[in-house]
Amino acid sequence: MLFDMDQFATIQEANILQEAAARTGFTVSEIQALVECELETTHVLDYISAVLSNRMN
Repeated sequence: MLFDMDQFATIQEANILQEAAARTGFTVSEIQALVECELETTHVLDYISAVLSNRMN
């Protein structure tokens, strides 16, 4: 059986984005924008944490 690794990676990425959105309450596009932004990972996680604890809007 042959797998298209690009297609598999895309499906896996979509699943991860959907799971992150479901866990945080962000939309998939918001999660994707955070992943693609130029901030360091620690700053992105701090931002998500602040939003989830109602410290930011």
